Amino acid sequence: MKKLTCLVAICLSINVIGQEVKLMKVKCGILFHGNIPITSAQAAVKSIDVSMEAFNHFSAATTNRIINYALGYYGWNSFLEGREHGLTHASHEYITPVALGTICISVIPGREAARRRRIYEGALVYNKAIMDINKSLTQKEEIQ
Repeated sequence: MKKLTCLVAICLSINVIGQEVKLMKVKCGILFHGNIPITSAQAAVKSIDVSMEAFNHFSAATTNRIINYALGYYGWNSFLEGREHGLTHASHEYITPVALGTICISVIPGREAARRRRIYEGALVYNKAIMDINKSLTQKEEIQ
């Protein structure tokens, strides 16, 4: 059993050592890991072992995206409901849903810009951490 465990560990370590370093970059608002487009949630999973600061940036971006979807869904439905009832009943009480829907929808572009900024900052922090790790590994190899 010990020999099997040792063999598996050696195989896994060879795979990890043989992998090339893939940096993250943002092109036209799309996050890439190497040449593969990924979401902020996938970036958070990839960065958790590399840098907690990058993980926090990507997690915040994912949370912002979820909240933006919820605001958009609620805002649009509220707006349409108020508009529909306001047109049929011509009452003042349906102005509130229209106003709330408009406010919810109008907040989204600013939140989306903050989300993109978080993704860009997370990619910068991730790349810096990867380069530092790569530099320290090459220095250890030179010492040996």
